[in-house]
Amino acid sequence: MSVHVTSLRVHPDLGRYKTGNYLPYRLARLEAERAGHFEGLLLDAEGHVADGSRTSPLLYRAGELCVLPGGVEGITRQKVAEHAATLGLRVSEARLKPDELEGQLLLAGTGIGLLPVDKPSDSVLEALITHFRPSRQGS
Repeated sequence: MSVHVTSLRVHPDLGRYKTGNYLPYRLARLEAERAGHFEGLLLDAEGHVADGSRTSPLLYRAGELCVLPGGVEGITRQKVAEHAATLGLRVSEARLKPDELEGQLLLAGTGIGLLPVDKPSDSVLEALITHFRPSRQGS
């Protein structure tokens, strides 16, 4: 699985809403697909990773799950954060630029569950990913 940092930005006021704000997301997805990637990341006005074209990115590092704020507040991302806390992980928000994404990038979405960009780094992360396989999302 691979991601591409696109040239698209989320709107500073409308970025949290899907309605009327879908165009940058669609263009980011097309840009990523044309570059041969599964997902395109959108940035905010200051260059922080704010959202994915069809997923909500999270970052796992050193026993902590970082929610990357700024885009659509995804339901699956929220559920992942809640479940991560029950597994004993710290959950926080972090505004990170693409070159600061050190750790395990994760993509959360209703249709895909929770996908790691690279091979999961430990058993707690594997348990979190397993819990959100699409066949289990209703549980």
